[in-house]
Amino acid sequence: MKYFGNLFLFILLLIPISIFGEIKFSLSKTVIDKGEPLYAYFEIDGSPEIEISRKVVTQNGVTAEYIGQEDNITAKNFEVSRKKIIKFRILSTKPGTHQIPNIQIMVDGKQVQSQDQSFEVTNQRYNPPQANKRGFDSIFDQFFSEDAFAFQSPFMERGYVTPEEDDLLIRFETSKSTIYVGETIVGYFILHYRNMNKPFFGRNQVVNLDFPYFVSELLHDVNITLPAKTDWKGSTYFLDPYNKEVYALTALKKGIYKIGEAKFEAEGNIASYFPPMPLDSGTKTIEVLELPNPKPQNFSKEVGDYDISISIDNTETKQNDSISLTVTISGEGTGALFKNPLGNYCQNGTDCNISITLINEHKTKKFAKLKNGDYGFTSESTFYYSLYPKKTGKLHLPDIKVTYFNPNTQVYETKTKQVPVINVSPKEKKEDPKNIIPDITQYTKYATFGALFLFGVLIIFVFRHKIQMLVDYVLEQTNSFIAQSPSELEYIDRIIGNKKGTLLKNYFLEKGWNRYRVNELVDIKSHYQNASLVSIYKQLDGKRKKYLLNMVKELVGEEKL
Repeated sequence: MKYFGNLFLFILLLIPISIFGEIKFSLSKTVIDKGEPLYAYFEIDGSPEIEISRKVVTQNGVTAEYIGQEDNITAKNFEVSRKKIIKFRILSTKPGTHQIPNIQIMVDGKQVQSQDQSFEVTNQRYNPPQANKRGFDSIFDQFFSEDAFAFQSPFMERGYVTPEEDDLLIRFETSKSTIYVGETIVGYFILHYRNMNKPFFGRNQVVNLDFPYFVSELLHDVNITLPAKTDWKGSTYFLDPYNKEVYALTALKKGIYKIGEAKFEAEGNIASYFPPMPLDSGTKTIEVLELPNPKPQNFSKEVGDYDISISIDNTETKQNDSISLTVTISGEGTGALFKNPLGNYCQNGTDCNISITLINEHKTKKFAKLKNGDYGFTSESTFYYSLYPKKTGKLHLPDIKVTYFNPNTQVYETKTKQVPVINVSPKEKKEDPKNIIPDITQYTKYATFGALFLFGVLIIFVFRHKIQMLVDYVLEQTNSFIAQSPSELEYIDRIIGNKKGTLLKNYFLEKGWNRYRVNELVDIKSHYQNASLVSIYKQLDGKRKKYLLNMVKELVGEEKL
């Protein structure tokens, strides 16, 4: 028992006496200027275990924010003493006398509270110490000396500020305030700040950003360039655009709208720090005007300024030979509403001198600087055609026309481009074989025919067994093909479903089928009252069955569905 008692006493002596040591609480200053940093300290002897109950405490307009702790070791007369210092930053908002909030920490599991202490904030604004006070003068500081906020020296001491109500604000700005329905503008956010170095800020992504009655598109790799300063409501502010989110906005409906309401957060930088604080963006009022009446008959509903260009690969061709035609509509605007400019040509299908097929259309747009100095979209809509002249002579196609509303001139404009005249010549006839093969006498004809007949009979007699085997093999393969093919017909029937007529034709064309095959298959379905291919197959004779099965087998084999 005596041994364990001595061991307990020895272990007790090894325990740091810090848990019984003195704890002091103090402030770095009792009187500070507005925005000047103020610190509160817990000084604890020894090396105790520290836990922070609450890292941010706010009470009566004063905030205490935990910023860290450090170990202080002092050696004096060969005696070493340890001390732990717990630091809090004190933030105040108004001049006057204030009380320190109740700060609580845990020291080796025991709760310790701050003492009741007060401090005073004067009306004078605090000016952080500059780099040259410490003897450093960065070359970058000299270069940017005209703008005190453009550069922060790496040697500048950390400073703290408390932004006033009007020191920070965010506005939503647009390239125009009055626009027409269908017109596109650019929208972006701008941070205004003063009495501090440029802070960090960003939009709160948790809150959705919405633009009612506008089509919004987030632009990538677009940076807004602004002057360094501006005057706003009698005060000078520095500007910082929020280039992470720049939007293209296209108006959909007439009216007056307030857009751009969003939630942001701002935080000070090292030279003028303040804790994160929420900011609400100011909205922008946009007036959207209806397009003037009366609207032209062929109005495309596009707003902008456009031109037309035409490209044709050949103006000299033969009857029924194909020609490639390209129509391009380009200019300022989105171009999204332009449709096939030759879509109405010869719709009834009668007395048409040419067959026009739209092969493809391609639309692109990009964000660029416009002629008037504003920024917006430029676009290009290209239509690709295949032309098949049916008659000979000079072929005149209708002019290409586009009608749009120009917001710069505020009038409807029509651009016209003439398609070049196409000269169609008759297709060359093949020379009659009678003119190529020399005439022979009647005697020679009969002699040749007789010799060929005898030779054929001889061949059949000699090889009659092999010919019979070949015929049997062909019949066997044909019967096998006919027996298996209906399953392929059923496969296509399942894919076709209830589609018929134009819908069925467009469906096959979108899948890349040959136009001739598509028309043929649709005609077969229409002729038999859109019955299934299996049912049609049963009604056909042997030759037509084989033709239908060959066509279906080819399509299924190429996997064009």
